Amino acid sequence: MNHLSDAQRNRLAALLGMLGSADDGERVNASLKVDNFLRSVGLTWRDVLALERDRDAHDDPLDDYDQDDIADKLNACFEHIDDLKTWDANFVRSVRRYEHLTPRQCKVVVRIFENL
Repeated sequence: MNHLSDAQRNRLAALLGMLGSADDGERVNASLKVDNFLRSVGLTWRDVLALERDRDAHDDPLDDYDQDDIADKLNACFEHIDDLKTWDANFVRSVRRYEHLTPRQCKVVVRIFENL
């Protein structure tokens, strides 16, 4: 299976962003460009989804994060919720209810904690 380079991934993201246009014609044109782009790199939508799944599988495994340590960091962030940026504060509020966080969520918690 093909893999997308960073430049190709950025191009695909830009094309997909055009699908949110308010203009019907621009959305149709963007969808055709996305389809042509995928064909040009030899991928199908199924391949794109598999690439994302494969990329996620290569993220840090959950075992790399001590959930108790993450919970402590999350609680510390919550104690300083008024000092956090709006997005960070909303993130902390939203993930506090989960017993286990994904590796990506853990990375965000660590980033927020380190910026306290």
